[in-house]
Amino acid sequence: MASALRAAGAPGDTARVSAALTAFERAMRPGAASAQRLPPGRVASVAPKSALGIRVNAPAMRALRSRAARPLVDRAFAASEHGRRTPTAAGRP
Repeated sequence: MASALRAAGAPGDTARVSAALTAFERAMRPGAASAQRLPPGRVASVAPKSALGIRVNAPAMRALRSRAARPLVDRAFAASEHGRRTPTAAGRP
């Protein structure tokens, strides 16, 4: 949001705050809408609270990032915005 305010010139001109907020919403809305369509419990599954969940989660996340699992994970997320690669993420090891 700070970047949107600076880009609109809002720090020096409070009349531009509305335009900055509109630009910020336009930039953030697609990602927020996509996240809202995630199945319930998805965030909780990657942020466990119990000791057992934490112990199980770490090796599971490593397995999902492995070269062997990458094609399956990529296919599973291909249709969602969360599966789209950014230029820096595309070259990950």
